[in-house]
Amino acid sequence: MSTHSMARVISESSQMVDYFDEERERLERKKLKALSKEDLPLSLFQEGLHCLGRTFNNARHAYLSLTLSNKN
Repeated sequence: MSTHSMARVISESSQMVDYFDEERERLERKKLKALSKEDLPLSLFQEGLHCLGRTFNNARHAYLSLTLSNKN
C-alpha cells in the first residue's frame, strides 16, 4: 500500500470516528432532553432529603441537603 493510500485510509478513519462521536453526543442530548420532560415522582425527592436543620432565621426546620445520585 502506498503512502498516499495509507494517508487516505487514516483520514477516512478519522472522519468516521468524528462522525460517530458527534452522533453519540447528539443521541445523548436527545435522551437528556426527553428525560427532562418527564415528571419525577415525589418519593424520589423524599428519599433523597437529609440533614435536617433550621432556616436562616431559625423560624422553621428544613432539610439542608438533597442527594439524587444513581437514580437515573
